[in-house]
This record gives sequence, C-alpha cells and structure tokens, in this order.
Amino acid sequence: MILQPNSLTLLALLGLMSSATGGGSISLCLGEHTCWQSAWHSLRKGKRYAWLGLDCCGDQRRYPGHDCGALLEISRLSPLLDLPSRQRSRTVAPMDRVSLVTRIHASPTMAVLAVTGGGAQALADLLAVPGASRTVLEALVPYSEQSLAEFLGASPQQSVSVATAAALARTAYQRALRLRKDKTAPVVGLSCTATLMTDRPKKGAHRAHIGLCVGEQTRVYSLPLQKGTRDRQGEERLVSDLLLRVLAEACGLGSATDLALLPDEQVAVQEHR
Repeated sequence: MILQPNSLTLLALLGLMSSATGGGSISLCLGEHTCWQSAWHSLRKGKRYAWLGLDCCGDQRRYPGHDCGALLEISRLSPLLDLPSRQRSRTVAPMDRVSLVTRIHASPTMAVLAVTGGGAQALADLLAVPGASRTVLEALVPYSEQSLAEFLGASPQQSVSVATAAALARTAYQRALRLRKDKTAPVVGLSCTATLMTDRPKKGAHRAHIGLCVGEQTRVYSLPLQKGTRDRQGEERLVSDLLLRVLAEACGLGSATDLALLPDEQVAVQEHR
C-alpha cells in the first residue's frame, strides 16, 4: 500500500495499529519502500525499539529528507509483522526478469538445464520469453530418486549437496555438447538441487545448490535459506532468480539481478573438481 506521507496519516495509523495490537509492537514504512525486513531483524536481535518511518522522498518540497517517523517500543511480537517475504525483503520485478531473459536469449550461449527440488520457475521464465530455442537445448526435472539416479548414472549419496549439484551440471554439460548442432557454439550445463518448504515439517535446513559446468570447470553456488520466513512460492522464486543470475553470468552478462536475500543469507561460491 502506498500512502501520501503526512502527519495525519502517521497519527491515524499509529492509533489504528496500536488498537489492533493492544499497544504491542508496530513497525511500518509508508511509500515505495518497506522496512519490514529491518523491523523483523530488530525483533530477532532482541532490540526494544522499532522505527516507524514515512518515506518522504516522494515530495522533497514539503518533506525535505526522508527520516520522518516515530520510534516505538517493542513490547511483544505482533502478528501484523508476520507478513509474506515479499514485504520483508527486496524483490526482483517481473519486468527485470523479462529483460534479463531477453538478454540471455540474445547471447550465443546454449544450455542444458537439470533441476530437482527447486528452480523449476527459472525454466518457465526462460521458456516464456520469445527466443528460448536460442538458449535452451534441453530442460530436465529428474525429481524422483530413480529419475535422478538414472540421469547421473548412479544414486548420489545425498540428493541436495554441492557434490550432487556439480554432478548434475557436468552431466548436463555433456548432453549440451551432444545436442548442439553447431559444434562451435558455446554451451554450459546448469543444475539446481534444493530442499524447500513443503506440506510437512523438515528437520534439515532449507537450501539450494546451483551448479555450472563450462568445459573442465565446475562451480557451485550454495544458498542456505532462513526457515519460516518465506512460503514455498517465495523460496522457489529466490532459488530460480539465483539460477537465472548464474546463467546470465555464464552468458557474459555479469551480475545482472539483485537477489531478495534476508540479512543473514548469502551465496557461497566454490570450485568443484
């Protein structure tokens, strides 16, 4: 929701949300940017106060600067702060993805992609933009244990691991070499193996490993996810965005997109032999 910043709006929302929470914790930012993420981080770190800010950048004449707001005491965790991840972390706009995929399709690089457990949305993103045949040689989803073992030629010790992501990428690369018509065309093997939120509790960490194989080099991008901060769709979207970014880098496009990471999340990259 985007509201015009003014003192009456601030006071009205303070009263409304204070009543809704019984005087509990409140944190809200009005305008184009949200501060749910920083408020949530403050709560997790045990801070007693949260900033209720008004985004005043929309009208610098009336509201010079953008540090308008109020500091509110956190007395208890409000259900109003338990919002979907899109309100607590940065997102990548759909148009940005279309632009990115268009640039991927314009590059000469072709790929075989194999994803299991997560990353399938990236396949849909690639196929939804005209020109996909210039990029995608093959897209596979070896989801079951038997399918994964058949694709790799043997059952992996652990389905979601750096080693499995690397093995998937290498196998995908070998398929790309065989499937390309122009034997001089640059090809890559790209993989994703992930364990994400499902309809039953999981004891282990939610995580994803993206594998990239180009020639003799195999690299794995690992991303641990904070459990309980996103729904399945949110986790899938983040993992797919990472996969698209890795593919873009393989096409020579650089770090083409920002990822909607939470403060304690980061991507680790390692070479795998």
